[in-house]
Amino acid sequence: MMTKKIMRTAMFFVMMLFCVTSAEAVTWKLSHHRPVDSTIDKDLKQFAADVAAATEGRVTIEIFPAAQLGGSDIVMERVGLGAIEMLLGYPTSTLDPKLDLYSTPALASNYEELAKLFTHGSPFMNIVQGTFAGVDIHTLASYCVGFTGLGLKNEVADLLNPHAKHREKIRTATLNAFRYPAEAIGYLATPVPMSDLFTALQTGIVDGSYGNGVEVVYLQFRDVIKHFVPIMAQADIFFLVVSAEHFEKLDKKDQDAITAVAQKFEADRFKVAQQEEELWTKRLEDNGTKIHTLNEAQIADFHKVIQDYSWPKIKNDVGEKFFEEAIKARAEALK
Repeated sequence: MMTKKIMRTAMFFVMMLFCVTSAEAVTWKLSHHRPVDSTIDKDLKQFAADVAAATEGRVTIEIFPAAQLGGSDIVMERVGLGAIEMLLGYPTSTLDPKLDLYSTPALASNYEELAKLFTHGSPFMNIVQGTFAGVDIHTLASYCVGFTGLGLKNEVADLLNPHAKHREKIRTATLNAFRYPAEAIGYLATPVPMSDLFTALQTGIVDGSYGNGVEVVYLQFRDVIKHFVPIMAQADIFFLVVSAEHFEKLDKKDQDAITAVAQKFEADRFKVAQQEEELWTKRLEDNGTKIHTLNEAQIADFHKVIQDYSWPKIKNDVGEKFFEEAIKARAEALK
């Protein structure tokens, strides 16, 4: 009798242990909009493997590339609602206009400054993370793709003069933070969906595009964009985010483990972003697109024109107090 009782007790504890372990194990969906086997896709697969190892299998991440779960703006909203666990993408102002802060033009003029702004623990990054937290999204890391620039079908007069006025129509993203810089340097900003850009360039609906990096220009538009100016006023910065609801359900040990993996993921990306941009620039140039390289003085001139025109408008969009706090944090981060 005693032996049976001991066996039943042992089996009870084994079952309880199994139930606890099962309850702790979670599987998260991680969405991104880049193609299968792109650099981002490969990096996220490694991130998922590192998280599984760091949490001893308690957190499994499944990667959904190529916008399989929806566009970045749609998925970002669903992450805030807890319907999808994770995203590597960009925020949408429909959640909160303050989220446009990250894309404020002319915040940084080189990769060193960019890293100071968007690295975990930076005063500026703290404001970005706080804004995400306000819509129930926990920010794990930034992901720097590279700087963006101005692409044109044909060379225009005074191309390298930011004070010139042009008649050309330039496609921009719908975000004001991208429309304002195109207007600042004298072009007619024309919002066009990214999916329609190639046809718009081909048919003459627009004469160029502002806000794409050289990787995107090479992979998608190298046959229609034949002049590229690396103004370096804005960067392709994505954010690796997770539903605050799902993150907070984890044991503190696993939260800390994932945070450590994410910080390494962020730092590793900054180490290679500039090298990759140089690689894509050479490929684009070798394919026949002329790269109009700017010196430091020219970049500073472009940035001054863009700041003077854009920053007062963005301040009005996101709120004066919030914007001034963010610019103060920027100054602290760049010291």
